[in-house]
Amino acid sequence: MREIKISVKMVQEGQSRKYGDSVYRFLVEVDGEFSKKKVFRFCRECLNGGGVDYEEWNKDKNGLQDKNDDISTYFNGYYQFSQSVIEQDKHGVVTKAVYDYSVTIPYCD
Repeated sequence: MREIKISVKMVQEGQSRKYGDSVYRFLVEVDGEFSKKKVFRFCRECLNGGGVDYEEWNKDKNGLQDKNDDISTYFNGYYQFSQSVIEQDKHGVVTKAVYDYSVTIPYCD
């Protein structure tokens, strides 16, 4: 039997100032053999599925879309996902890792 432990810590939730963007940031610690792709899917489906990938959202320097693009992409916000490897077994398989997952939704009234 394979055992996997997933711990989620919410680091930030909501607006940090009046009229500011809403930010939801999570630290996800995985103890056991679980792929980065599966952790990403867990984050998108169970934690907060808002926004598009940051690279897609930030097509130009200030985050605003071209005139021909759908501006709703900007107001839907973006997510960022990164991994920090902590432990690997002798075969190079990650056995313990921490992931940073955040979703930012721009303020709109």
